[in-house]
Amino acid sequence: MPGSKQATAATVMASRRGWKRLLRALPRIVLVVVGAVVFAPGTDESLDADIANLWLAAALPVWWLALTLSLWRAPEHGLPDVLRFRRRHRRVCWRLSALLLLGACLALLTNAYCTWKADSDVPLTVWEQYSRYASHAGTTGVWLLCLSPLPGLLDPLVWRLWPAPLRHAVRRARAAEALASPGRYLRPVPFDPDRGAVGRPEPLGEDDGRRGPSLIPVSVRLSRDAVSRGVELRWNGATLTLHHQGHDPVRLPVAPRDDVLPGEPLPRPVAEIVWYDEQHNAVATRTPTPYHWRGRDTEVLFLDADGRRLGTVSRVLDDWQAVARVARAAGVPFAAYDLGYAAEDEPRAASRLFPRGGRQLTVRAE
Repeated sequence: MPGSKQATAATVMASRRGWKRLLRALPRIVLVVVGAVVFAPGTDESLDADIANLWLAAALPVWWLALTLSLWRAPEHGLPDVLRFRRRHRRVCWRLSALLLLGACLALLTNAYCTWKADSDVPLTVWEQYSRYASHAGTTGVWLLCLSPLPGLLDPLVWRLWPAPLRHAVRRARAAEALASPGRYLRPVPFDPDRGAVGRPEPLGEDDGRRGPSLIPVSVRLSRDAVSRGVELRWNGATLTLHHQGHDPVRLPVAPRDDVLPGEPLPRPVAEIVWYDEQHNAVATRTPTPYHWRGRDTEVLFLDADGRRLGTVSRVLDDWQAVARVARAAGVPFAAYDLGYAAEDEPRAASRLFPRGGRQLTVRAE
């Protein structure tokens, strides 16, 4: 019963992942419960309002710790140095945001305490002093709360100030990390860090485009539906175009012989065409197959000379060799890639291997 074995194995693996996630989340769950215990007395309507506010404010630092707990952990061991540096950089920025948020929580707690003290039986001079403290604490808390998101949100801008070689090394390490995740491939696949924008795995097939362009027209239906001809890639002997039923044809200028004309959707000429297949949300099993997946991306990409994405045709046919024939006729370099399996909690490799390069042309083939 292969089907039942596969379903049983998938259930066992899913159960193990669930227990691991629960253990990782257990400290956060405990803190949330403790915060709720501290918060509960403040909801008692029979309690004095100032004391109730004090209980409510006291729960905020506990919930703050539950919210930001993952920020205080070090990056995973075994990562490349540049990748550890990038993740530390991001965490430092968000830690600053977390500290500002903690300051806002403590300021609110101070406001509640000073308000409670001011409303108790104290001399007039002491009442004025605590009222002033409460006002200052409330103002400070509002300012800290408003400023708290800024360090984390500014992280991408601050990162751009670092030298370009360092940022490129990080992008390359992230691409290699995605492809090296356990279970991505059934067998080891070499990774070339100098290919494309950030490196690429070994291709299924490739063509350097040096034999073109051809004078013979060639076209390929990119849609998976055998009946529909909704999206086609055509070479008419002089121009490479993308035809989408119900829309005007899109001219694809080819580098280096064509220039981009005003009003065209692509910001730069196409220097390479790539077909790739990546299966995601994969669940590991034992027998009869090592994986089954719940999602799949099969796309044709148009890249510029730097290997950055200019356009995407999604949900295309599985026959990459048919796409290669059109690219060869147009004299455009072509490569096809199998990007393997991405588990449920793993990032997809395609977005890292083929980063966007400005304005995008996006077409769905189905």
